[in-house]
Amino acid sequence: MQNMGINKVIGILRNGGVVILTSESCYGISALASSKSAIERIHTIKQESNNKPVTILVNSLNQLREFGVINDIAIKLSHHFHPGQLNLIINLKDEKFDYLSSDGIAFRIPQHKLLHNIIEILGEPITTTSANIHGQAPIYNQSDLHSLDGSVDYINQDGNLDSQIPPSTVYDTRNGKILRQGSITLEQIHCALAL
Repeated sequence: MQNMGINKVIGILRNGGVVILTSESCYGISALASSKSAIERIHTIKQESNNKPVTILVNSLNQLREFGVINDIAIKLSHHFHPGQLNLIINLKDEKFDYLSSDGIAFRIPQHKLLHNIIEILGEPITTTSANIHGQAPIYNQSDLHSLDGSVDYINQDGNLDSQIPPSTVYDTRNGKILRQGSITLEQIHCALAL
């Protein structure tokens, strides 16, 4: 994406808008993590319940401290796997952020250059969730984005993505369970924790 495109995305996000961006796997819908109205709009676009969790993307653990209680397991796994495709669930820091999830929040430091640059320039976290209507398959092909055209403020059309790339693994640091198996396995997580 050219600088002009990034600047447009930054401006939209800062104004509480919603955008579709490429990610490490599929296309995703993003907004500022601090914008309750934008997160609620994402749920409306996806036709899903408002308590459906979204993932927070940060560029450092420090950036996460406003939103979540960072435990030792999250710190260790983040240092080992981030930037990378591991979403770590921790407790919410304050009830005022329960619009992000009714039970804790998932976060990761993305390895995707565009997402990382956007967060770096914004200086605050954004959210991501797959760009599809709830219950439908994630979108990898640019042509399939037309179903969401008009419901978001900007679409970063970056061609067709590799549908063979698995989604991020989702691991709950509070109980040691994998909620979604992706590119990182439970064995790899256990190995990292044993170091």
